[in-house]
Amino acid sequence: MGFLEAVQWWEEWQLRVLVLASLFFQYFLYIAAFFRRWSIPTWFRFIIWLAYLGSDAITIYALAALLNRHKKQEWVSTHRDDASLEALWAPILLVHLGGVDVITAYNIEDNELWRRHVLTAVSQAAVAIYVFYKSWSGDKKLLGAAILIFVAGILKCLEKPVALKRASISSLMSIRDKRVQTQFNKTAADNIASKFLESDELYYLFVDMVPNGHKDWVGLGHDDLRSALGRSFRRLYTKEQMSQATEKHTTALTSMLRWPDQIAQYNLIGYLARDRKHWVRTMIMAFLGCKEYLDQLWCMKPCTSSKDITDLVFVHINNWKARPGAATQRKEFNSNRGHWILKDEGFDGSKILWESLRRSFDESVLIWHLATEFCYFACGSTVRTFMASYQSTKSKEISNYMAYLLFTNPEMLMTGTRPTLFRDTYEELKGIVPLEDVQEHEELAMKIIQKLKSGGMQDGGIAHDAWALSKDLMDLCEGDGDKMWRVIKGVWVEMLCFSASRCRGYLHAKSLGKGGEFLSYIWIQLIFTGEENLAEKMQRTDLHEEEDDSGAAHGTAPAVLETNCGEESVLGLLFGDENV
Repeated sequence: MGFLEAVQWWEEWQLRVLVLASLFFQYFLYIAAFFRRWSIPTWFRFIIWLAYLGSDAITIYALAALLNRHKKQEWVSTHRDDASLEALWAPILLVHLGGVDVITAYNIEDNELWRRHVLTAVSQAAVAIYVFYKSWSGDKKLLGAAILIFVAGILKCLEKPVALKRASISSLMSIRDKRVQTQFNKTAADNIASKFLESDELYYLFVDMVPNGHKDWVGLGHDDLRSALGRSFRRLYTKEQMSQATEKHTTALTSMLRWPDQIAQYNLIGYLARDRKHWVRTMIMAFLGCKEYLDQLWCMKPCTSSKDITDLVFVHINNWKARPGAATQRKEFNSNRGHWILKDEGFDGSKILWESLRRSFDESVLIWHLATEFCYFACGSTVRTFMASYQSTKSKEISNYMAYLLFTNPEMLMTGTRPTLFRDTYEELKGIVPLEDVQEHEELAMKIIQKLKSGGMQDGGIAHDAWALSKDLMDLCEGDGDKMWRVIKGVWVEMLCFSASRCRGYLHAKSLGKGGEFLSYIWIQLIFTGEENLAEKMQRTDLHEEEDDSGAAHGTAPAVLETNCGEESVLGLLFGDENV
């Protein structure tokens, strides 16, 4: 087939190809949208994104091709029967343009483009009506069928921008459900949280607005947390919340539509071992300049222990509430990131442990991440009991998750987090052990430990500080694996709460469109147990009493405060303000 023949074939068949392609995109998106909530390969998520963008483009192109063909009067006159039948494609394409109910937005930012979709819907509806007008042969039966499809198509097109607008930030901020709020006032405290989950006020959380009466709520079960995230996803990214029938169907299939039980994992030493094992691929990626981007995508297999870890957090919250005076010291709960467990275990006097928690949060996370690895491989033989084994496993899972946030999603870990720390420490570890035939994670970890034991490393690096921390933990616990892992687990639980309480609701909403983050479980749990959230923290009037970097104000760690004479203390002395 020559070029002219190919062009002629395309002119004849392009409309059929475009309509079939548009239909294919509709089916593909309908099926693929259900997988968005799960941990799927990056290439598959990329294909879903292309289909989401391409579906509208193909449909609009098909309407344009239909318009170009039918505005030629001589073609319509010659192909009168075909033209009349093709005219029905115009309203059908409008239905396609409205999209499938299970995916209206791909990213949270798409909801803010609802005005653009209104303009697109109106303009394309006008095009479709014009095409039908130019092609209609006068058949009243055809007109009746066309009107029915036009009504469905126009409503479908307008339904999409309405759903986008309802999920936009400005709309979420204007939610007012007085009927449900009245129910809150008449409901027992232990039922308020469940009532809140069923109301539109749930979405207050994603714009950092403080719900009424949340200080009196009790915690949620793990399944309730999953349901809350599933419901939030459907409100923010689909049309399902606009249909009563769909809502009833959703309620009947709650277990299937709850949020997946997955926790992303990333490990610094495992990352180095992987690069050593696949060194050829690593060199090629580095040469092409895409290694850093692909490294962020090349994560470990996620674990499915979210229920265990949310239970640990819930126990941690309840233990805090059982302390004397906890009800009047809510703001202290999320101001610590390991200090409580160190005090409870009598480690107040350990300078190394306290200093590791006084550093910037991203450095603390990285130091404790490596220290957890060193303790795990250096003291594996001391983990003799089931409880120590359980605690070491959960500690590693939380540690790997926090490392994942640090490297791939630093903004959610905490505002101002530096992902470059992860790569700088990678280079530090890379220089400890020369390039040999070392491939496995455990083997590489043991070689790094041996090198650090022999003092073959200069002071001042993250790896050196992590080894000093792990050595201090092992010495203080004196071979007691239960105690050591109880401390490490406690520190990670506190760090998890510290991070979740400082993450904006908008970032949690944004993460739902990419498969979600486990941090959202902890964030919602903290709010539903009445702990101070970001909005309350930022709206405080007693800013002069804010805690220092260690989170050790208000008597949490007096030993640290005695030596913490920083810039704020100097300013207080200069200006005579005892509260600075």
